[in-house]
This record gives sequence, structure tokens and C-alpha cells, in this order.
Amino acid sequence: MSMMQRVYTKREKNMVLLASSVAIFITPAMASMVNLALVSIGNDFNVGTHNLGWITTTFFISSVAFLLPAGRIADLYGKKRTFVIGCIIVLIGNLLSSLAIDFWMLCFFRIITGAGAAFISCTGVSMIMEVFSREERGKALGINTAFVYLGASLGPVIGGLLTDAFGWRSIFYIIIPMAVIALFAISHLRTEFISSEGSFDIRGSFVYGLSIIFAMYGVMNLPNAGSIISLILGIMLLIAFIHIQKHDTWPLIDLNIFKNSGFSRSIFATLLNYASSYAVSFFLSLYLQSIGALSASEASMILLIQPLVQVILTPFAGKWADHLDLRMLPTVGMAFTFFGLMLLLFVGININIPLIFFALLILGLGYSLFSAPNTLAVMSYVRAAEYSEASSMLSTMRQTGMMFSLGIAMCIISVVMGNADNLSPENYASFVSVMRTSWIVFMFLSLVGCFFSWFRGRSVPSDVKIVS
Repeated sequence: MSMMQRVYTKREKNMVLLASSVAIFITPAMASMVNLALVSIGNDFNVGTHNLGWITTTFFISSVAFLLPAGRIADLYGKKRTFVIGCIIVLIGNLLSSLAIDFWMLCFFRIITGAGAAFISCTGVSMIMEVFSREERGKALGINTAFVYLGASLGPVIGGLLTDAFGWRSIFYIIIPMAVIALFAISHLRTEFISSEGSFDIRGSFVYGLSIIFAMYGVMNLPNAGSIISLILGIMLLIAFIHIQKHDTWPLIDLNIFKNSGFSRSIFATLLNYASSYAVSFFLSLYLQSIGALSASEASMILLIQPLVQVILTPFAGKWADHLDLRMLPTVGMAFTFFGLMLLLFVGININIPLIFFALLILGLGYSLFSAPNTLAVMSYVRAAEYSEASSMLSTMRQTGMMFSLGIAMCIISVVMGNADNLSPENYASFVSVMRTSWIVFMFLSLVGCFFSWFRGRSVPSDVKIVS
């Protein structure tokens, strides 16, 4: 039985917010720390630019594949319990990653970590929506989202310093105490959140997971013939998954939620926002350490500017969103993303640190205005009983967007650089061409995202469901 009607104490709210915020800090911290360690990992395992992308991509494929099943598990067996399981899996996954003895073993352990991140992602926002009143949610979600960017901002600094001082394996150890803090905080909450009944859809979960794996493997390895077959198979499996969900008594996700046009457009805007910008840090970390000849810690200080802006401004954006038309801030945020990407078109062989700095500042402003207000908008279009499903879909679109962003990057690397993807002076010009092509694709996605963000419809009370 859901506890959504209970009035929670200030301490209970703070413990949920602390646990969720620390846990959600972990995913971007891991990603940004790994980005700064890519060159070191590549040197140790003798792998090129394209393969290095798999270290991050395997994490996201796993995360997306497990998000919907994890959301259903949270509904059936408890959000708090699912959150705890996620923290434990993340702890184990990072410990194993630090012990990897070859490249593909590291990728496998990243898959385990991604599964744990899925259990965290699908429950954190949902629990915040459960315990905070409507008037407090924007501020709480703003703080929670700020921790995402705090992880992204501290990640490069911590990752760069640790990699230079102790080697890339040390970046995985630092995540372990964070998971312990999240577990400690949530242990003080005695309430469990169960919002559904029925059984777990094993068949749907299996088909969904396979569809994500085949589709993303295909995207990552385009334009090879085998990758095209994999992509087509992934799409066919996704169609099969939708068919299963329509006829299953207890589906993994109730597809009727997508009849809500405001909700559908909002989560699609989420997908486009992250697809248009996430690979920026991947490219720039490689660019600064290769063409720029900077150390990992020096590169991290430059990359710090974007998430630092996000940490400072996101709580304010969440608070403003409580009082504004929720279309306004996300749309303006995506417009800033477009202009930040446009500035990056002028980054070339001759490194221009002030230009990169300013572009990252603009991108940080765009993320700040988009994320927390968009999250509040997504959750405002659904009833309280649909919070878990909405939270899972929001996380799925966010992670899928990140995954597609990296997929686009890796695809363009394959097309432009081919097998010569080890960064060296003779192919620096090709790598700059890859980045510029990627920026143009990402600019187009951000423009489309602006359209969906503005034409999502006006916000409504969370207990009212719009069906168009």
C-alpha cells in the first residue's frame, strides 16, 4: 500500500533528499572521472579512441536496459528496498572495476555498475515526490538535480588528480564511501513505498533488455554491415516489446501513460537535451589531453566550468520553476545549449582555452535552466500513482540520450577516422573534423528539443492527468 497520503517530518524529508542526492551524485561523478582517465586506460590496455568509448557506453547500455525492470520492481517490492539494492550493486561494481586486468573485463564490470545505477535512478526522484508536498517539490528537485551537477563538476577534478597521482584504478575506490553514505541515510527512513500489485513481467523485461543491447551495439558500430543488422534487430525487438506490453496483464510499463501528450513531449525533450550535449565532455577530455597536451588534472580544471555553473544555478532554477510556466525555463535552456555548441564549432588544431571556457559556461547555463524545471514538468503531468513509472521513463530518456550522444560520437569517429582512431599528431585534423561534425548534429537535435519543450502544453496539478 502506498504511503503517499502520510505527512512526513522534516527529518524524514531531509533523509530521503540526502540519500537520493548522494546516490544520484554517483552516476555523473563516475562518468566524468572515467572521461579524465580514458587516455591513461587506453595507454595501459593499448586501445584506441573508438574502443575507449565502450567504457562509458557499456555503463549506459546496462543502465537503460535495467531501468524499466527496476522501476517495476520498485513498484512491487518497495522503492526504498530497490534503492538499497542499487547502492550495494554500485559499490560491488566499482570495487570489481578497480581490479580489472584487461579492457573488456573492465567493460563487463561497468555493466554491473550500470545495473546498480538503474536501481538508484528509478527510485530517487519518485521518493522525493512521495515525501515532499507540491509546494516544496521544485526546490527539492532543484537540490537533487544540483547534486547531479556537483558529481559532474567534482568528478573531473577528483578523477584528474587521482589519475595523475595514483593511477586510473583509484577513481573507482572513491565511489565506494559515497554508496555507503547513501545507504546510511536511507536506513533512517522506516517507511516503505509500494505503489502496485501483480507480478513481474519477466518476458517483457528480457525482450526490452535485448532490444536496447542490439540497437545500441548497432548504433555504436555504424556503418558496418553487421551493425546495421544489429540495429534492425533491436528495433524489431522493441516493437515486439510494445506488443507484449499492450497484451500483458501486468506490464512492465503501462503504455497508456504516453497518451498524455504533455508527458510524452516532456520526456522526448529530455532525450534530445542529453543526446545533444552529453558527448561534449568525452570529446573535450580527449582533445585537451592529446591536441592540447594537458595533463588529466589540468584538463579537469577546464572542464570544471560547465558543471560548476550547473551546481550554482540549478537549485535556483528549480525554485523558479515552482512559480513559472514550466515550458519557459527548459526551452530557454535548450536554446543556450544550441549556442554553446555553435561556439565549439570554432575549436580547432590551435587550442583556444578562452573559447572553450566560454562555450562550457554557456552549456552549463543551458543545463541549469533545463534539468530541474523539466523534471518538475514531467512529474506534474502524471498522477501520484504513476510517479514510479514517470520517474523510470524520465531516467530512461536521460540515460538513453547520453547513450545516443556517445553513439553518435563513436559512429562519426568510425566514419571519419576508421581504424586509425589512436590519437596522434598525424590524425589530429581528422579528430577535429569528427568533433565539428558532431557539434552540427548535436545543434540540430537541440533545435528539435526546443520545439518539443515549448509545445508540451501547460503544467497542471500533479493529481490531474491530461489525456489528448
